[in-house]
Formats: sequence, structure tokens, C-alpha cells
Amino acid sequence: MPRQKLGQHFLKNSAILERIAEVITSLPGEAIVEIGPGHGELTGILARSEERGARRIIAVEKDAALAEALQEKYKNDPRVEIIPGDIRTLLSTPYPLLPLRSYLLVGNLPYYLTGYLLRLISNLPRLPDACVFLMQQEVGERLAAKPPGMNKLSASVQLDWEPELVLKIPRQEFSPPPQVDGVLVVLRRRQPPSVTRRDQYFQLVNLLFRQPRKTLLNNLTAAGLAGGRLEPKLWLQELGFDPQVRPGNLSLDDLERLTHVLEEVE
Repeated sequence: MPRQKLGQHFLKNSAILERIAEVITSLPGEAIVEIGPGHGELTGILARSEERGARRIIAVEKDAALAEALQEKYKNDPRVEIIPGDIRTLLSTPYPLLPLRSYLLVGNLPYYLTGYLLRLISNLPRLPDACVFLMQQEVGERLAAKPPGMNKLSASVQLDWEPELVLKIPRQEFSPPPQVDGVLVVLRRRQPPSVTRRDQYFQLVNLLFRQPRKTLLNNLTAAGLAGGRLEPKLWLQELGFDPQVRPGNLSLDDLERLTHVLEEVE
């Protein structure tokens, strides 16, 4: 029985599960870390798919009863490890992720936790090689947005990841059905970002998208970050920015370049 407070909506369609497993197994990584395996539908397909390989499958399940059932099921399979616990806690501790040279992070994310988990993952000491997440369609679309639809989520996630929306999954394929459709998202690692001050980049993103309808000029001026010795409008024009542009029209390159400029102003 799914537990509503844990945001459990189990995907039952075997063809879709096989397709998700194909996506996961096509990606590199020493191990596959699965968030919230539930009854183990995807875990089982991954275990069969990896029979000829050496990859470990580490599944982290918060629901104690489900974790116990999976531990019993896989007690004789040394490649599959079931860990009872909260992924939010385990991602922040040395075991089991930090000893891995590389790993994939996969899972059907509880909708209410998606944003938090994405922020947590971006701050890990060792990032996954890639992520494959099933999430709310609207969140996936916002995450993958480009100008003129850039937003706080896309600007934050795309600093480290290149998102791809792979497969739309109707809500009827889940038990119980959620109120929205889902989408399978692949996050591939970007080349190392050019920004040296990640904290300053995220401060800039928070500042700009707090008032996304305001112009770049208005947002930076209100925060006391524009101008220096020059009039703010002229300062932005000299840097090659349109002072009247709105945050949603700024590309990732624009945001990184503006971060560098603000580093120099400090």
C-alpha cells in the first residue's frame, strides 16, 4: 500500500520500466544508486540488465517495510545492496557514495522533494556522472528551459548539468495516479563551470529571479551591484549587456559572465 506522506506513486507499466532501464544502463558509472526503489520493479530490471557487468546497484528506501522486503529478496545477490534510510541523510554522509569513483543517481523522485534533492545533489562533494530522474512534467520542463524561459531552477541546475527530457509518462501509469503527468529526465555532467565562486553565482541567480519581471538594470541597481564609477546603464552597456533585458532572456553564458564581472567589482 503506497504511503501518501512519503509521496509514493509506483510506476507499474513494464514497457516503460524497461525503457527507463535502457536509458540508465546506457550511461557510464561504476555503480547505480537508486532513490526509493519501492517494491523493486526497476531494481529487478536493472539487476537483470547488469548480470554480465560488474556494476553494483545500491537502492536506498525510506519505507522500512519495503526496505526489509527488498533486503530479503536480494540477500543472496552480492551486486545488489538495499539500504534502509532517507536519501537526504545518506547523500550527506561518507557511506555508501563517497568510496565510489563514479556513479549514476536514478529514481522516481517524490514530487514534493524534487527541488530540495536537486539542490542537495549539486552540493555533493562528488557529483554523480549522470542522473536519471522521473519527476513532475512541469518541473522537468522548467528545469530544461532555455531563454526566453530561463528561471531560477533552470539557471541553478544547468550550471552543472545538461538536462534532456526523454520520455513523457502519463499519470495513469502510476499507482495511485498522481494529479500530474511525469517525465523522465536525464542530467549529464557539463564541463566544469567557468565560475570560480559558486556561492556568488547562486546569489546572483537568487537575486535576478526573485523579481523576474524586472529588468537586469533594475535588479542589479536595487541590490547595489551595478555601476561602480559609471552610471549603471552605461556600465551594463559597456559590458555588452542590454540593461532592459529580463532575467528569463539571459543565457547560462550570460549569467556566468556576469558572475565574473561582479567578482571583479568586489
